[in-house]
Amino acid sequence: MIFMMGMAGLAEIYRLTQTRFFLFALLAVILISIVGCGNYQGENESSSISISSIENVEFPGNSSFRKTGHLSENEDSAFGAEQSGDGENINIHSISRRIEERIVVLVADEWPPYNFEQNSSHKGFVIDVAREIFTPSGYRIIYRVLPWTRALKGTLLGYYDGAVAASRIEGPDLVFHDTPVVVNRVSFFTSKDSKWLWEGQESLENQILGVASGYDYNTFINKYIHDNSGNGRKVQIVSGERPIHQNLMKLINGRVQIVAGNRGTINFIAAEQGLQHEIRFAGLDKRDDSLCYIAFTPVKKRGETLAILMNTGMDRLRRTGVWSLLLKKYGLSDSEAESEMNLKSASEAAFEGDTERENGGHE
Repeated sequence: MIFMMGMAGLAEIYRLTQTRFFLFALLAVILISIVGCGNYQGENESSSISISSIENVEFPGNSSFRKTGHLSENEDSAFGAEQSGDGENINIHSISRRIEERIVVLVADEWPPYNFEQNSSHKGFVIDVAREIFTPSGYRIIYRVLPWTRALKGTLLGYYDGAVAASRIEGPDLVFHDTPVVVNRVSFFTSKDSKWLWEGQESLENQILGVASGYDYNTFINKYIHDNSGNGRKVQIVSGERPIHQNLMKLINGRVQIVAGNRGTINFIAAEQGLQHEIRFAGLDKRDDSLCYIAFTPVKKRGETLAILMNTGMDRLRRTGVWSLLLKKYGLSDSEAESEMNLKSASEAAFEGDTERENGGHE
């Protein structure tokens, strides 16, 4: 009897011990989960990138980035898929890998003569400037053509290193060097039969203006676009990798009456499409200039390093005469004074620029 009572007592002690062990284990799991979640949230907060100043920029599609500052899973994978099949044996979206292998990835939509199509034999004035600056320091430039708002977004998040020919208004959270590479003035073009002339903002009344999504034109035109962006009878906005091509075709087909943009770029693209005799220059807005740079990513202080190289490199190019040779190659006047094409065709200018290089024009 005593033996049976002893066994029952031991069983009760064992049961109570198991219960206490289970309670202690459960409490430990809860505490670990709370601590872990706190650390995870802290890491997210410290690594997030502020986009408050560009939250109203129109990004293509129904992007979660516009609301949260982070890409959805589908959008994140879309950046990676964008570069497949290009022959590069590197994940250019890994910023740590790019830093290690001294690769600089520059992106933009097509904006000749400053940056051309990705597969063009001539990459453009700004791309050539970047190569002349970064190559002597042991960097390799990779250039990609993307829709402009996508290029800005990807650079902000660190998928790419620099957005080519961006203004501070277009990329307020990006990192800028000191001296602009392009000074952009807004020009206006119409079809050849139009009599319209730019005579101030009032002259835009009863006209349909064609512009590109995400572009910084100037303070006044930006406001006009913003105020009338929902009115297709005043402003029509296009996006994509070649928005100026689209706007010129809309102009020729009578879907818009005016196209705004950089005079040199529009002249170049019109000549490329054989439309130079179908359009006419209708005026230049001299009230305000848009200063354009290579705007670098703020992630991991990558942009600070590249911006310093741009500052010293641009001084070197001007001092050695390389800057002037590159301007001549693309038929440009000094971009700090005026961003317009010379009358000489860009193809002739590019040919002469290459000839000077072959004849020892510069090292």
